[in-house]
Amino acid sequence: MIDGNNNLWVKLKNNFNVTYDHKNSINEYCELLQFIDEYPGFEHSFMPYLSNVFKALKNIGIFKLAEKGCFVFDKTTALVRGCGLTSNEAETLITCNNCFERSRVPSIKELETFKIVAKIWKKYNHEFIKVMSNDQ
Repeated sequence: MIDGNNNLWVKLKNNFNVTYDHKNSINEYCELLQFIDEYPGFEHSFMPYLSNVFKALKNIGIFKLAEKGCFVFDKTTALVRGCGLTSNEAETLITCNNCFERSRVPSIKELETFKIVAKIWKKYNHEFIKVMSNDQ
């Protein structure tokens, strides 16, 4: 391909197949959300908890959009259009993940927001998982 092998390119192009069935992947990430929710190590660790929730939700959103033929890998789009979160909820999860993963020190206001969002997510997680796994 790098050398310009046209035969190889035509073969790849003609045999390329895009799948639109991502039910198994979506269900795997829903199971991961369930595990995260039940894992006792996150009991008082709201930033790692939300960071892991964010990653699972982002992937669910990407797969949900791909099932509709929309191949987008933007975090906000995946969370908003793929999972049905608000822009504010998506931004909070992305910010929390950035703070946790990149060791960015959050402001006091951000910390309070993260704590509140973690409590809310814990409360509604089961219903959200049910919707995400059945909404296919």
